[in-house]
Amino acid sequence: MTAKTRLREPARPILAGAAILVVEDEFYLAFELKAAVERAGGIVAGPFADAASAIAHLVEARIDGAVVDVNLGSGISTLVADALIERAVPFLLLTGYDAAALPDRFGGVERIEKPADPCAVMRKLRVLVGPGEGQAAAR
Repeated sequence: MTAKTRLREPARPILAGAAILVVEDEFYLAFELKAAVERAGGIVAGPFADAASAIAHLVEARIDGAVVDVNLGSGISTLVADALIERAVPFLLLTGYDAAALPDRFGGVERIEKPADPCAVMRKLRVLVGPGEGQAAAR
């Protein structure tokens, strides 16, 4: 069989089976992110438009990674980010805020500025969830 005729296995989705929490209060962006996670093979938790709902879900479910907007309508809120840190869940901050506006404890957290390209967000999530993706779904 030549290289041209060799059948290739389909590429594994970049978030295959990973449970991804989406916290975003802008309706269209939230559902764009949801669709992008699903296209990348992930399992979406949410999207949640407020911190209380997202945190309540964290108590009940295992999550492999998250995308979190830090402005959920009333200014900077770090409640979800703090809950994710407490549970050792890797996450990205999706925000229009400059890094200097965020608390110092988030200095090492990947930050993606809005407007964000959903494909770029998925690539960053893949790096965060690493080779053990899908662990939450398997537990």
